[in-house]
Amino acid sequence: MGSPQAAIRFLELLKSSEEGDRQYFDAGVLQDCEMDQVACVKPGVLTCSIRVTPAVQNRFGILHGGCIASLVDIIGTAALMSMDGRPGKSVGINVSYLQAGQADSLYEVHARVVSKGQSLATIIVDILDPVSKGVVSHGTHVKYMSKKDVDLGHVLFGSKL
Repeated sequence: MGSPQAAIRFLELLKSSEEGDRQYFDAGVLQDCEMDQVACVKPGVLTCSIRVTPAVQNRFGILHGGCIASLVDIIGTAALMSMDGRPGKSVGINVSYLQAGQADSLYEVHARVVSKGQSLATIIVDILDPVSKGVVSHGTHVKYMSKKDVDLGHVLFGSKL
């Protein structure tokens, strides 16, 4: 069974890998964009902040589209885990790039599970400008939920859940 604590712990563990440890791609993304202020408002709804550091900028000095797609994947998965505990398997990710994420700027990431059936879940992830509240990017992530998937909440917290 998922929980907000499991989702937050999942992100903390990914981000807390040793600096420079690139064994897992996800860890590098979360470290490089300085993910912070993670909160799970309720099961299925997760927020955090990111900064556009040089490591996540493209050659034009704006937030790289690949980083945005990775955030849709990672933060969306954590939102799903806050409800279910299972991370699921990606079926499709769609990202609309609406504004440029400016260098060294801070942005809010809002993820919410909009539907979850027995085998499919759909998560919406928006990256917002905290000043204007304008949408920088809008992502949709569809995940397959196999009954055979491991509930990572139990892995992260042992028998405490």
